Parts: sequence; structure tokens; C-alpha cells
Amino acid sequence: MNVRSPPTQLNLNGLETDVLQLLIEAHPDQAELLRAQLSGSTVTSRRWTGAGFFLNFRVTAPERFEPAKFELNDVYADIDGLDHGAGFVLFIRNGKIDFLEGHSVGDEEWPRTEGRHRAFIMSPVRGVLH
Repeated sequence: MNVRSPPTQLNLNGLETDVLQLLIEAHPDQAELLRAQLSGSTVTSRRWTGAGFFLNFRVTAPERFEPAKFELNDVYADIDGLDHGAGFVLFIRNGKIDFLEGHSVGDEEWPRTEGRHRAFIMSPVRGVLH
């Protein structure tokens, strides 16, 4: 998977595509399995919360993460319409990608339409990578 050509079955928007790609880059120890699970998955639903969204996945790939329950983060974005930007968390449950949460940092209302964005990796240890 790369930013320019996500698996078509996922029907991701530009922000979701960029965020997932950066989560893979930010977590090289999990990158291979993330790619494998995303290539064998579908988006089952999107739910807007007002201050963000949840993007739920169904993963058919047989490979599983160990440990079976954890979260990946360190990806943020500057988004038109959000003064303080957004953060993202990918939840792994039962060894598989379960859902992606996007949330406004300042508890602002999430923009109704997809505008311009700049997603980036930020880690307390590494600092901003790009």
C-alpha cells in the first residue's frame, strides 16, 4: 500500500489514505503485517462523532498481531477547518486491525467536507519526521 494507490476495496479518502500510510511508516516493526492486513480488508462503516470519526475494518487476512490488543499512533494532521489539527489512533483488537479513530486536538467540530490537509508523523522520541 502506498499513498498513491491504496487497496481499492477500502474506498478511503485522501486523509485516511495518508494517515494509514504514515502509521505504517511510523511503526516499522508492524509495517509488514499492517500492509498484509490492509490488503485483505474492507471498510465496514464510518461514523462521525462531531469532533472526529471512526473508520471500522473487517480483516480477512489470516495473519495476526501479537500482542492481540494495542494501539498505534504518532500521526497527526493539519486540516483546513481545524485550528489545532487532528490526531489519529489505529486500534488492534483480537490480533487484527479493528478501527481508525481521527479526532480534533482541540475538541473542535470536524469539517463536513474533505479539504486540504498535511499529515505527518510526530513522536516524543524522534520528533517530527515529515
